[in-house]
Amino acid sequence: MYRVLKPNGYCFIYVPFLYYYHDEKGYYGDFWRFTPDSIKYICKDFSHIEIQSVRGALETWIHISPLGRIPFVPKIAHQLDRILGKIKSQQVSGYHVFLVK
Repeated sequence: MYRVLKPNGYCFIYVPFLYYYHDEKGYYGDFWRFTPDSIKYICKDFSHIEIQSVRGALETWIHISPLGRIPFVPKIAHQLDRILGKIKSQQVSGYHVFLVK
């Protein structure tokens, strides 16, 4: 992606992530899956990186369960994630990544 973009070009990607985040602060990061650590490392040549999580833990669980087919249930799970602070946790279902060369 970096090679084919023009200078100051934009790139928007989505990476899936559906596992617990395994790092040890101060010792090592979680680089073997598409975690924020690995995304930053892979995209280190870009001048700007923005990473936004997609779904919190509860909404992710609802999304992959049969309850996700009921229209209002994911919305309730999203609100619960926001109230409980899970939307900012490392347990998410993916990341939107915006990059600038």
